[in-house]
Amino acid sequence: MKTQSNTTVFLVDDNVLYLKALKNYLLENLKNINIYDFQTGEEMLNYKKSVPDIIILDFIFKIPNQKARNGLSILKRLGLKSPYIPVIILSGQKNKLIRTELINEGAYDYVEKFKNDFELVANDIRDISTQLIEKKLEDKVTLKITFWLIALSLMALAFLYFQNSL
Repeated sequence: MKTQSNTTVFLVDDNVLYLKALKNYLLENLKNINIYDFQTGEEMLNYKKSVPDIIILDFIFKIPNQKARNGLSILKRLGLKSPYIPVIILSGQKNKLIRTELINEGAYDYVEKFKNDFELVANDIRDISTQLIEKKLEDKVTLKITFWLIALSLMALAFLYFQNSL
């Protein structure tokens, strides 16, 4: 799959045990992955040392003595700040209206916790990583084509210049 660069994943969940279990599962089952974990969306948004390729975001944060925003609020902020980063929402909610709203707000996927969720998240990461690789290859090809078109244009201009100067 990905040969030269790692996929960077930001994992956000207030449940420390769940966070560690999911992180360990992903590290054991996926290759070329870097995972940074956070307990709130605000903590993730304030982290400046790395930029994620993928964000896995809990929907509801229940942290004592903190007013943590919910996943929808964080998703909206990400949409304004980083609209091209795929966000997978994790939730114990089975509410189809919430799921629809989150997908409409730009979530890549909505995964219910405790229903093969680790495997589903890993599959989403594989799919997104493949898409990112394909996009990078397309960008390289486009860049090379653009370079050669510019080079040919400059050669044609130089030829015309020398033709007119004789």
